[in-house]
Amino acid sequence: MAGGKKRDAFATYSAAYAACRDLWFQDHLKPTVALVAQRIGIQHTAVIARALRDWKKDVDFERLQQDRLAAARAPEAARDARLDEALAGVVRLAEENAQKALAQDRAALEETRRALEAETAAARAERDRALQEWAAYRAAAEPAQAALEAQLARADAARAEAEAGRRAAEAEAAALKAALEEARARIAQLDAVRAELQAAHTEALQALEARAEAEYRWHLRRIAEEKAAAQAALQAQLEGLAARLRELEPEARAAPGCAWPWRRRNGAPRPSPPNGTGCGAARAAGAQPGPAPGGGAAGAAGAAVEDPFPPQAETGKNPRTP
Repeated sequence: MAGGKKRDAFATYSAAYAACRDLWFQDHLKPTVALVAQRIGIQHTAVIARALRDWKKDVDFERLQQDRLAAARAPEAARDARLDEALAGVVRLAEENAQKALAQDRAALEETRRALEAETAAARAERDRALQEWAAYRAAAEPAQAALEAQLARADAARAEAEAGRRAAEAEAAALKAALEEARARIAQLDAVRAELQAAHTEALQALEARAEAEYRWHLRRIAEEKAAAQAALQAQLEGLAARLRELEPEARAAPGCAWPWRRRNGAPRPSPPNGTGCGAARAAGAQPGPAPGGGAAGAAGAAVEDPFPPQAETGKNPRTP
């Protein structure tokens, strides 16, 4: 196949080279790739361009153009003679160069053909060897291929199962995440309620403590005031009684029948009043003693002084003790 392409390229090159010569010398046209391709009927522009370039170089195309222009400006007779001579020389030179080029191309093409044939034979041998190796490899690889296909099938099944598990896990994770978010929101709501209740409880406790403290202080002040008032009243009563005792003491000393309270204070036994008279008779009769001698004022004093500080039932203490 490669040798056929080389022969086609050589034929195209030769036809294009000859077409350049005919266009210039016979048709008096400047050769171009398009004109040459139209003339030979082959659209192999790369080979045609190479042939056109070689032809212009071989015939010295610039000089030919200058000669043609000069001949066009010269007289008709002189122009024909010089033109014929120039054309004959150019044709001979072109033919000689074309023959040389053709000979060189033929030798190169022949050498290339032989090399290509050798390469083709080597390639065919290599292809046959590769085909044999491929057949042996394929025969040996078919069981392994079947095993690999079975393994791939199992792997695909496992992958599908894992994918299903992954989707289920993702769904479960999404549900857990939603539940977690809901729980967090609920916890935040409960924390807010707890903080609000804690603040309300703290505020109420502080208010109760303040109220209890105020009431406690008020009761302390009230107790202190009542105690001070009671002590003042008791002190006034004691002072009044002491003053009364001091007033009645002379009369009590002068009345023999009413002297027993004083002796009782001093540890002496209580005497009986004589003849049922005196302070004791007045007390027994339930009447207040009058101003009679030995039983009037003295009897009243004895009745008042008999036990001026009776024990109180509420506390069991004597009011004389603070």
